[in-house]
Amino acid sequence: MRSFISMPIKILFNFLIICRMLNAAEPQPLVLLEYGFEIEPLEEKITTSPGIVLYMLLAPRKDFSPNVNVTIQRYDATAQDYFDLSKRGFEQAKFKILHSAVLEEGTMEFEYQGETMGQEMHWYARAILKDRKAYIVTATAKEKDWQELSPKLKKCVNSFKVK
Repeated sequence: MRSFISMPIKILFNFLIICRMLNAAEPQPLVLLEYGFEIEPLEEKITTSPGIVLYMLLAPRKDFSPNVNVTIQRYDATAQDYFDLSKRGFEQAKFKILHSAVLEEGTMEFEYQGETMGQEMHWYARAILKDRKAYIVTATAKEKDWQELSPKLKKCVNSFKVK
């Protein structure tokens, strides 16, 4: 008899928890313990794919959806090596580096712009090196939309934490 009564109580309890989560005023961080990080969501569509462990899209603007993605790569060299390699990669792609800095040991920031697939684009990225991995979080938007969208996109990128 006891389990018969406890089942409706468990269902009601779970329902109340779900309602509480749906009515939360502030977005809660998305915690992906299997990848070792958390990030504040953009509150839009979320998908995953190989190589990119998280891909968040804002509403499309004509033919492009501004986005933030998280990629995890194996990396065994120093933070300075990774920083220099990244800058060379941007230069080889003929992207203009607007800002690049090592913020603290193992954490770096890049902002750059350039043309890809016939469109002028703008990127803001942070890379965090930890436990022989590079966690790369990148925001992307068309250059013409960057000024409007950059506060939201940068806030999302900057909220990233490696656990």
